[in-house]
Amino acid sequence: MGARAPAARLPALRLAPRAGIRAHGGAHRDRPARVLHRQARAQGIGRHRQGVAGLAAGRRLEEEGVRRPRGEPVIATRTRTAAKPRSRNRRGEGERLHAEILEAAGRLLLKTGDEEAVSIRAVADAVGVTPPSIYLHFADKNALLLAVCEEQFRLFGEYVESRCAHIDDPIEQLMARGKAYVQFGMEHPEAYRLMFMTRASQMPRPEDAMSDASGYCRLLDNVKAAQAARAITEPDAELVATGLWAMVHGITSLAVCVPGFPDVGLDRLIEHV
Repeated sequence: MGARAPAARLPALRLAPRAGIRAHGGAHRDRPARVLHRQARAQGIGRHRQGVAGLAAGRRLEEEGVRRPRGEPVIATRTRTAAKPRSRNRRGEGERLHAEILEAAGRLLLKTGDEEAVSIRAVADAVGVTPPSIYLHFADKNALLLAVCEEQFRLFGEYVESRCAHIDDPIEQLMARGKAYVQFGMEHPEAYRLMFMTRASQMPRPEDAMSDASGYCRLLDNVKAAQAARAITEPDAELVATGLWAMVHGITSLAVCVPGFPDVGLDRLIEHV
């Protein structure tokens, strides 16, 4: 019979004494420390200042996309961030957070009517993100307020056009446009103040963008159509459009800002103008 092959030696955990001893009940005893196999240590599971449980918790946080400040215990971070108020965007949904920020800032502005009450932190809390996340979409608070103002103009334009775009007669369309303008202000006074009576509404913006947002371009086209139909004899279309806008805007501002503004009937007032 041949000689028996030596048994394979398996890598196993071993206990090594830790330097130093401590007193316990008047006697001294060693404090052994577990030393893991080098393959386990290569995976990052060994002696860790927060322990194996802390390291595992930190990895779970990283998998969930939660970052922690340098040096902060992962167990404490895990406890504080366990209830995540907002789910992460899926692939292709990068604009969702942008829209949620605009919506939250708009709600705060319309609710308080005070731009100073709308802070980056307040908006972040309303959305369920951290303040730095806001700055990934807007450079500063002024940029956010301007974007909110422009969004209100977009909604305002949709409101007006939905009430007059289907009308073929240019004069009747002008009448419907003016009524819709005033009705929007009376139905949404906070939004109207935000659009025209706040610091955000006075921020510099491209002239063409302002004309489109306010509906002036569509009003001007409406006036030109009325001129072509010989319903308006004044040759200067911009003069007519600007005058009509000023009169309708004045009526709306008075109705929004002046308590007890005389109720003479919107239809009669627009027809007279």
